[in-house]
Amino acid sequence: LKDRRTAEWSYDYVHPLTNGDGVWEIKFEASGIAYRPLFCFGPYPQEMSILIFAEEQGGKFRPPTAMQTAMSRMQEIRQHPDRALIHDG
Repeated sequence: LKDRRTAEWSYDYVHPLTNGDGVWEIKFEASGIAYRPLFCFGPYPQEMSILIFAEEQGGKFRPPTAMQTAMSRMQEIRQHPDRALIHDG
């Protein structure tokens, strides 16, 4: 994803969440499990931050608090960018 513009991303697999206020979702399955990493852009330009690695079951996130956790962590790294851990892989 990092080497493509967001306009090139397939919304079947990556898209902003409704009422997510900046939280996006990556969708993929492995071994029959629907994984849903939630992320935001930032804290700096050209960066994205994974906020929580959730699963989806029955149309709901597991853990049930995944969205609240993602939003809280997004606010935290936007207010305190030095708290985001850098990984370049």
